[in-house]
Amino acid sequence: MATSFMVKVVTPDKVVLEQEADFLLLRTTGGDIGILGNHFPLVAELADGQMKIRKDKREKFFRVEGGFVEISNNQVTILSKRAYPQESQI
Repeated sequence: MATSFMVKVVTPDKVVLEQEADFLLLRTTGGDIGILGNHFPLVAELADGQMKIRKDKREKFFRVEGGFVEISNNQVTILSKRAYPQESQI
């Protein structure tokens, strides 16, 4: 059983997403990173790109336009200029 963690996506206007996840895929300026539960602490700059979040074999996709990600204590916080849901993977 995978260890879940909390994901929160925040823009200047609102909280776009707040939910548990089993896996998260993000695009940083250094390349794509996959995040699982108990990930080591990290702060990274985000590049424009797609985010994939998986919980219980169900996937959601979001477009994230820049910003930063902080990973600490099984909490992933994404601060972005703009983020919104997408129908599917591009």
